[in-house]
Amino acid sequence: MSSPQMATGSQPSLITTGLIVVSVIFPVLSLLSIVLRFMARKSARQDFMADDWWIAAAWIASLSVSINSWYFGATTGVNYFTVDPLSGIEDSLEVIEDLLIS
Repeated sequence: MSSPQMATGSQPSLITTGLIVVSVIFPVLSLLSIVLRFMARKSARQDFMADDWWIAAAWIASLSVSINSWYFGATTGVNYFTVDPLSGIEDSLEVIEDLLIS
């Protein structure tokens, strides 16, 4: 039996339910490990070194990838596109044009 999305002729999206789940779970687990690392350093009375701060910076950068997936999924649809491909391309080109002009 086909899903309602397939019946309307929608195209499959690159953003799937699995990707959204992973993009929520991994940042939470990695944040937990970073917090535990900082707590271990503090309890051992060790100074925070550059690698600790680089880990925190890398976590922030990787969080932006997750946020991008959430936003793209909310905008275009999860599992199947909910926007017309032509209007999606036009919107993307407008954003690129705005970025290049400013």
